[in-house]
Amino acid sequence: MNLSAPRDEYCERLGPGLFAEPVNALSNLAFFIAAFLLWQLLRRAYAGRSVPASLQALPVLIALIGFGSTAYHSFAVVWAEILDVLFIGIFIYFYIVCFLRYFLGLQWKFALLGLPGFWLFGAALGQIFPADAFNGSTRYFPALLGILLMGATLAIKRQPQALTFFIAAGVFLISLILRTNDQVWCSHFPLGTHWLWHCLNAVTLSLVAAAMIRAAAAKALA
Repeated sequence: MNLSAPRDEYCERLGPGLFAEPVNALSNLAFFIAAFLLWQLLRRAYAGRSVPASLQALPVLIALIGFGSTAYHSFAVVWAEILDVLFIGIFIYFYIVCFLRYFLGLQWKFALLGLPGFWLFGAALGQIFPADAFNGSTRYFPALLGILLMGATLAIKRQPQALTFFIAAGVFLISLILRTNDQVWCSHFPLGTHWLWHCLNAVTLSLVAAAMIRAAAAKALA
């Protein structure tokens, strides 16, 4: 694999080179803003108390998503694409484990079973949709369905955070539509829509992370 091979996936990029996607790159500021706001929420929610390391990791991982995506849309080469996908994957799998711990009350050793479970879930969906379908957005279908499943689980348990997950799923669905149609609408909108994918994803991650922080902090006070 040539890690320096160029990549050209999005409407805004008209050729190779550094900073050929300025709007796509700058829109990743949304992830850094989200990380900062979540860090402030952690400080308020756990004022004067010790913050669990797993919750402290949430804003850090969101910032890393912003870093990986900025690198990809700046350099547009294979190694940057790997960083982009890697940090997103780490957040998704980490969040699933934390969800099982903080919302369902499982011990960490049992919550870790969510890792192979979600991988199998994603692999099964991958057999239904070709990898290049919907402009490559099929790789995020498991995440969308996962958010809906989390919301449904909390609704069944009558937990107030359920609504937040359904809202997050709605935002993420819009975001997926925009990502999918970035190239389709390119001739009518040369800037593309991928930058909106970044902004709405930052909102999605903020919603689910904030819900987890509030739920964990409330249980710690109980």
